[in-house]
Amino acid sequence: MTREHQDDTGSGISSQGIPLIDRRLSWERGRIERMHQDLDRSVKIVRDTPEYRLRLNLPTLSGAPGGIPYDPEGNLHTSWWRPVETKVEPDGRIVLARAREWSYKVLSPREHRKDVLTNIPKAQPVVELILAKGKGGIEETILQQKHILAGYKPGTEAAEVRFAQDVIQYTEGIMTRFVLKGGVARSDLIELATETGQWLEQQRLYNPRDLRKRKILEKLIMIPLEDSNYLVLLSRVGAVHTLAVERLTVGSKALGKFEANLQELAFEREITRWRLRFVDEQLEAIVKYISRMARNSNPTNYQKESIGKALIVIAREPLASIRVKPYLKAARWVAINIFGCREEKKEINRKILGERQADKLFARPSITELVAQGKLDAAVSRIKGCRSAIIRTLAKYEDIETAGKT
Repeated sequence: MTREHQDDTGSGISSQGIPLIDRRLSWERGRIERMHQDLDRSVKIVRDTPEYRLRLNLPTLSGAPGGIPYDPEGNLHTSWWRPVETKVEPDGRIVLARAREWSYKVLSPREHRKDVLTNIPKAQPVVELILAKGKGGIEETILQQKHILAGYKPGTEAAEVRFAQDVIQYTEGIMTRFVLKGGVARSDLIELATETGQWLEQQRLYNPRDLRKRKILEKLIMIPLEDSNYLVLLSRVGAVHTLAVERLTVGSKALGKFEANLQELAFEREITRWRLRFVDEQLEAIVKYISRMARNSNPTNYQKESIGKALIVIAREPLASIRVKPYLKAARWVAINIFGCREEKKEINRKILGERQADKLFARPSITELVAQGKLDAAVSRIKGCRSAIIRTLAKYEDIETAGKT
């Protein structure tokens, strides 16, 4: 059995063991404080591919660099940071551990050396910016953000929080046991290996897909098998403890990001729905005006021009301001019905509406053209069709929890 120097009281507590843990916990506290203060100097990377270059240049809902990007088809692109594994080369350089089919670039090159990805500073983590294209509309994205937030919410016992808490409790138990014992024997390692295996089985954490979770577990599995040196064992256990604490810290910091996302999405959804309601109400007023005017006399050129101008004032800007699925399709369909479509905009509108529906719409005269030609009955019928499309869309996605499912 390997033991370090013990104190004179015969307590069995290593005179070096406790300072080791104190140093580890003190360093850990400093690391967590830096993470909270955004002083963590992680090497932040992103895939250097044509697809990612396009996504990085997309506008955001808020107009700010950290906002939620959206593309011309109304898709939302959410983002998060994913830890990247590193490895030590034979010459001592630290590099990215896994070869990829794509290359990476550093997001803040001025903060790092030019060769940072082929010689990463020691103890400096690497994180990858993931930009994911949403499959559904804004309601699905809101639900996704809520689900992520629930994973960090205190008291929910969500897997994300519970995992880190369990690792912290388990590793603190190991450190306490061997500090009190003052050393570690080979028999202790065998016992700890058995214990760890049982603990992992209870946690049902075999082959986790989460890279950060897998890193914690791999380190934990290695603890009892690598070295019987007391200080080495405590150091390795402490490293696992730090990883779990960092996981909780990243989780708490993620709350601000996801809460901000949720607020941005909720505002965008509400203002989008308000714009559609506004257009619907104004179209209803125009239908009533045309009906009253048609009963009294044939419309004059001035009256027809007034109707055309009113349509532009009440509908063009609100409909053009709608940017996200599932509302973008209805907004474009209504806008093209009213105003027609410029040639340079037809390609993107075919993607939004579907090629067959778009070409059918392009072939028809617009409502403003019908009004100018004095075909008010046809114009009214088309306006009513636009109102129906708006009302159906608003009703279908009224409830976020069931949006689009009925």
